[in-house]
Amino acid sequence: MKPITTWILFADQGSSKVMESSSKDSRLRKVPGMEMKGPEKRKFNKDKGRSFNSVGAGRHTHEAHHHEETAFAESISSMLEDAKSGQRFDRLILCASPEMLGNLRKSLSPMVEKAVYGELAKDLVNIPDAELERHFDSMLLN
Repeated sequence: MKPITTWILFADQGSSKVMESSSKDSRLRKVPGMEMKGPEKRKFNKDKGRSFNSVGAGRHTHEAHHHEETAFAESISSMLEDAKSGQRFDRLILCASPEMLGNLRKSLSPMVEKAVYGELAKDLVNIPDAELERHFDSMLLN
């Protein structure tokens, strides 16, 4: 019987990485070449609110940032679609900050969407790889 390969995508608004587990060996391993960098994380001053140009059509800074995050989610989804087409994984677990998780859900192709096995709305991108397994023990045992 062919082992089941599970990929876990870790993503936030600025970066992503993919870890892999096999039904033969539930330990997580980094998948080479599957890291992406998105738009630089920006710090917004929450007290300032909306800002508009005094002449012409102004653009809310947050809207521009949201557009960049959406485009990054679409790039990640495209990468996952290519990998799924190449039969590199059987199941997919999405682990992303809540906002990025929403962007990913909207941009996944039907083929990748069918492979989604679980989701975790947490930003774990910057957690050391050795500490990630404990967050997925129950999902990887099945």
